[in-house]
Amino acid sequence: MTLPTDAPLGAAPATASDLDEPTLVNVWASSCGPCREEMPLLDRIDAAGDLQVVGLSRDVSTDDGEDLIADLGVAFDSWQDADLSFLRSLDGRASLVWLPASAMVADGEVVAVHVGPFHSRAEVLEGLDHVPGR
Repeated sequence: MTLPTDAPLGAAPATASDLDEPTLVNVWASSCGPCREEMPLLDRIDAAGDLQVVGLSRDVSTDDGEDLIADLGVAFDSWQDADLSFLRSLDGRASLVWLPASAMVADGEVVAVHVGPFHSRAEVLEGLDHVPGR
């Protein structure tokens, strides 16, 4: 599995994510209220080193995605995925319209999908239960 990393968002350029380690790939949009609400939680989890988090914005405008990242002070790497290539790669395990949507990826494979916002650290980290060998 690869991420669409050709359009980085944010003040610092995003780097290609290593999807060999457990990673939560969060798909969001700047117009999505639940996405805005969960992003600071995901940022704290990423910053604490509990779980690598990367974001994919569905926004058509790069400016919209960058504005949201700046407004919220989110530091996890994010890229623009306006053509939905990541969601499409999930082969129907997540909706193309319901956001936010997140996928737990380990060893380059999707091991769990969560549709809707996360509300707690524990809820996010439950996804690690699906990672083989953990």
